[in-house]
Amino acid sequence: MFDIYQKFETTTLPNGLTVHCLHWPEKAGVRFEFVIHSGQRQDPIGKEGVAHFMEHLVSENAMIPREDLCRFFEHNAGQHPMLGATGHVGTYYSFLSSSETSVLDQSLRYYGHMLLQAKLVNEVERERLVIFGEYDRKYSMPIHYDTTRRMRDAVFGNTFFKHSLCSLGTKETIASITQSDMQEFYDCNYTPANMSVVVVGELTLAEAVNALKDSPFGENKPGKRTPLMTTITEAPFPNETECRIHQGAHFVGRQSASFTSVAQLPGTLTSTQTWIVDEMLQQQLFKVVRLEKAWTYAIGSDTTFYGDFHSFRINCSSLEVSAIEQIAEVTSDCVEALRTKTESFAEAKRKLILRKHFSDPYMRSVTSNARENLLHRNHIVTLTEELREAEAIEMSDILPVIDGLAANRRWTMIGYP
Repeated sequence: MFDIYQKFETTTLPNGLTVHCLHWPEKAGVRFEFVIHSGQRQDPIGKEGVAHFMEHLVSENAMIPREDLCRFFEHNAGQHPMLGATGHVGTYYSFLSSSETSVLDQSLRYYGHMLLQAKLVNEVERERLVIFGEYDRKYSMPIHYDTTRRMRDAVFGNTFFKHSLCSLGTKETIASITQSDMQEFYDCNYTPANMSVVVVGELTLAEAVNALKDSPFGENKPGKRTPLMTTITEAPFPNETECRIHQGAHFVGRQSASFTSVAQLPGTLTSTQTWIVDEMLQQQLFKVVRLEKAWTYAIGSDTTFYGDFHSFRINCSSLEVSAIEQIAEVTSDCVEALRTKTESFAEAKRKLILRKHFSDPYMRSVTSNARENLLHRNHIVTLTEELREAEAIEMSDILPVIDGLAANRRWTMIGYP
């Protein structure tokens, strides 16, 4: 198995900037991804949305107008630069560049000024209106916000989600955030010590370091790394296990029901454990709910790792109304049935191992995977590590995940027309 992630080399500059470089000479150009280890979770209480609002302003306060900045990268690399995305544990920016010295130096000057030296004074009110528009698209109807809030309070009330539903904040906090709030967040969090750089492409580590040192990324700016979250070792029971919502009162003409069930799982579980249970459960739900019962066209599950805990969601957006009184029990039966599905476990394990063996990385996927590892673990995980973990897993290892998906550990919402 070819493990591209084993080829990463890492060093730290004197100012605290961590550089992770993968020399991949077969690739044209070089991709830089800048990871800020602060995001939604670092928003001050009462100012939710600061990290995201501030990210909007960074490119609007670059050395040159945003349109000219984009034109520079498109002219020299044929791609629009990635000018910011805010997640729950971090924010990131990236660009693809020619490795030709003059182009690369100018690219790093633009991004270095943008991420370390900017004064966030331009377009504050215009971007506030843009973010209000984002919020209205995300929560296009009050029921979307209300059900999300109810689920988060019930399942994730012991986490930061209790006061922060998404990186946008709320309409009230978006309206209250000031320019000085954003400048303060920027000055405290956008520092070399709180930043990792992933470099993939034609440059060696020494070449990448020299280029960074000769740019604003080599300058000193006081700061410190945001620590990783404390892992949740035991997820609490939800404070509510079932609710029913009259969706027909909000969606005119709706004829079908819906079903969603969410659980919090401890962060001590591995992504391998949760992935295998997810894979097994999807097969079981499809077999019973889709094929045997014919209650829906599609029902599935998914997992998300937040650094300190996992979220496990079962979802069916269109369900036969006749299934409303049975779907919760049938779903619980499907979960419990996994305990004896040894063949299903073996097949899911085999599928995961093959996915690692036949991984076909490309430049963008390698940088994004490295970024997610750095945000959640502070190091880059190799395919070899992941493969060993997958090969070692046993049926007994997934039982804690199944335990965490018991009916009394899930919040279930049934929407009826």
